[in-house]
Amino acid sequence: MKTRRIYWVLLLFLLYSANIFTQSDEDEAMKIAGPAPEHELIKKLEGKWNVEFKYSIGGDAMIGSKGFAEGKMILGNRFLSFEQSVEFAGTNFTSLSIMGYDRRINKYTYYGIDEFGTYAVTGEGKYDNDTKVMTLYGSTLDPSGKTTSMQDYKFVFEFVSDAEIKCDVIFIKPDKTETAIVKMTYKK
Repeated sequence: MKTRRIYWVLLLFLLYSANIFTQSDEDEAMKIAGPAPEHELIKKLEGKWNVEFKYSIGGDAMIGSKGFAEGKMILGNRFLSFEQSVEFAGTNFTSLSIMGYDRRINKYTYYGIDEFGTYAVTGEGKYDNDTKVMTLYGSTLDPSGKTTSMQDYKFVFEFVSDAEIKCDVIFIKPDKTETAIVKMTYKK
């Protein structure tokens, strides 16, 4: 009888310990699932913006346009939804981006879709507090659809002030030279 009681006490202790461990894991998971201080950076893109949009037409030549954008924090301030519309080549061009900060890998993230194609682009990277620049790297199939080669690129966000943010989309060639294909300036 005494042995049986010891087994029951031991079993109850183990079950209680497992519950504490599980609760601790849940607490840590909830902490990681919530917004981090790094989310304050992407929150700077919230609000309505005027957009100056320049697109490369080859070499250093670029054509420009204007438009507007609006950023909204979504999903409990975990992500920023950023929609912009600019006039391009006589038509209205719309894009939608989702930006976040992934606490699991400690990197900023980007997911973007637009009316230039039926594919999405993604990026991830870091913010340099000294230069006030966030650089996100990604890779996609050749955007022209003519080959199956990969195109490396980066998004470079410069946080000039609370009322001005610049973003360049830069293609990285196989020889590591870089070409800016889009330059955007957002002003409040």
